[in-house]
Amino acid sequence: MSIADAGSRQPGPFWSLLKEELAPRPHRLAASLRTAACCAVVVVVALIFEIPLPAYAAYIVLLITGEDVVVTSLGGLIGALGATVAVGLALLCYAFDAGEPALRVPVIALTTVAGMYAARALKIGPAAFLAAFLFVMGQTLIDQFATTEAVVRLVLWLWVVVTLPVAVTILGQLALGERPAARARRSALSLLRALADALRNPRRGSLRARHAEAVKLVESTRRAAMIDSAVKGRFDSDAHLIETLATLLAMQEVLPAETPAALREPLADACEVCADVFERGDAVAPPAEAIVSDASLDQAPPQARPVAYAIAAALERLREGLNRRNRGVAEPDRKGRRPPLAPARDRADARRFALKSALAVMSAYVIYTALAWPEISTAVTTCFFVSLGSLGESVHKLLLRLGGALLGGLAAGLCITFVLPSMTDIGHLCVLIGAAAGISAWVASSSERLSYMGMQMGFAFFLGILQGPRPPTEYTVLRDRVIGIVLGNVLVTVIFSTLWPTSAKARAGAMTDQALAELAAFMGAGAGDEAGPRLAVLGLVEQARRLDSFAAFELRMIPGGGTARPRQDRLSVDALERLAGLAFVAAEPRVSAATADRLRSGHEEASRLLRALAHGSPPGIAAPADDGKPLAPAGAVEGASLSDRAAIEANALLLSELEKTHALTT
Repeated sequence: MSIADAGSRQPGPFWSLLKEELAPRPHRLAASLRTAACCAVVVVVALIFEIPLPAYAAYIVLLITGEDVVVTSLGGLIGALGATVAVGLALLCYAFDAGEPALRVPVIALTTVAGMYAARALKIGPAAFLAAFLFVMGQTLIDQFATTEAVVRLVLWLWVVVTLPVAVTILGQLALGERPAARARRSALSLLRALADALRNPRRGSLRARHAEAVKLVESTRRAAMIDSAVKGRFDSDAHLIETLATLLAMQEVLPAETPAALREPLADACEVCADVFERGDAVAPPAEAIVSDASLDQAPPQARPVAYAIAAALERLREGLNRRNRGVAEPDRKGRRPPLAPARDRADARRFALKSALAVMSAYVIYTALAWPEISTAVTTCFFVSLGSLGESVHKLLLRLGGALLGGLAAGLCITFVLPSMTDIGHLCVLIGAAAGISAWVASSSERLSYMGMQMGFAFFLGILQGPRPPTEYTVLRDRVIGIVLGNVLVTVIFSTLWPTSAKARAGAMTDQALAELAAFMGAGAGDEAGPRLAVLGLVEQARRLDSFAAFELRMIPGGGTARPRQDRLSVDALERLAGLAFVAAEPRVSAATADRLRSGHEEASRLLRALAHGSPPGIAAPADDGKPLAPAGAVEGASLSDRAAIEANALLLSELEKTHALTT
């Protein structure tokens, strides 16, 4: 192979993933430095006052640090509450089971089941999960100490081990952290700029990877409303604006690439105007003419014309909404209620998840107890935190945790050999811990595809370096703790793949069917101005996309992929998103009463076809229109307004896409 050929080779998918996930982003460096400083402060305090388990205290900083002040504060307060409850219950139970292993083992198992079930099924899940974890840790410590007094002292210290990093992290976030309102504003502005660029330059690539960011804006705004009365007062208005932005992103994906610049440029300019209005916070007068002219629409390809018109109408609606927001005018009421963005958790699935997690925890406990090898008790901790709802998610997390544990353990081993011998005071150790925590926090701030590796890197490094009040001089403890992490990951993977295996592919299919059902209800209701259904559909689409991305990690461990429907009958997430975009295009134009009557049968037919897709059934014979004839193309509607023509074309485009989709999936 020549040098020229070698230089022209493209990086593989793994390196492309690392480049994308580890690239600098706004506020990422500041957040990593803040986390590093908090970890260093916690370690220094723990070492000065000889607080036990300093590695766990440092790891809790990474664990509770969220994307903004509210997430971190809530996570920290929940952690402190869980620690308080766990310590109290552990001390109470010691009076009965300290010397009775036959009683202690069932208590550990039942507590694990209860905590894991609550984590999946109840609103108090995070607090219950952490309380169960700390309680189980306290119960397992009895085997490692000669006297009950020593165990009680360590369990009391556990409360300090949790509350110290919680207090330091919350104070650090309150002083230097990003507010959720500022984060949501920055994200929305970035999405608007990116949308304008995608409308102007279709070859720049798809914005599909950022659709989830738009859906999450509602949660960011809701968190901002918790601490800002001004945001709380306009939450409904902001939610409508976010829904319009998410709808625009979906419609942009179905705008044909061959759409001429005469249509793309005005749309991009209008989007830039919306971004400027949002950034400056002022109101602008409505434009003297429509965003896209009748002449440019008439000359556009038939597939592009209705989509371009719908995007223009949505941009106009977005600009009007931003003007009302900037003037402090309330958003007009809309009919309907906002459906939930996620389906209710299945109780039976939560029970099975709790039983599988408890089996993994108890297996780890029995193994290291039978081997008289308490140094690998990190297997129990790993089983608590690695368990997930589906096999694909668990295997994905397994790979990240193993990779992170090996990297963190290797870094700790190298530091024990080459760095720690030259350190002379606690300040040097503070710098080392801060550097490791900063790198781990940078990786942990990636998306779900990589973030767990950063968490595990930090955990393994802290366990290796912070073995006690004095610097470690041997590798035995580091080796044992890494072995425990590997054992816990293997146990979870084996148990979750053999006992009631839950397929990420099957769950993605269920989310797809639910999104189709929501979309069918949206079209069947006349695709009007009800508040929230578009965002609900897009939320389900993103959940399906997330789960579908984990399906590749399941390989062939679940026979049949965990679903009864054949592979060819499953609608892909990209096809689902295209149907959603075309449905939103069909719903956007405002039409006359006569055209609305004519379109009603078309919307009902689209709803019927969507329901058939959701149920996996053949579409059957199409229902005729009210007048017994199919909907006429726009050119055949004499004297119709531009919006009427666009609506008729959009409905025909949606029906055509649905018929093709049925042909491919049946």
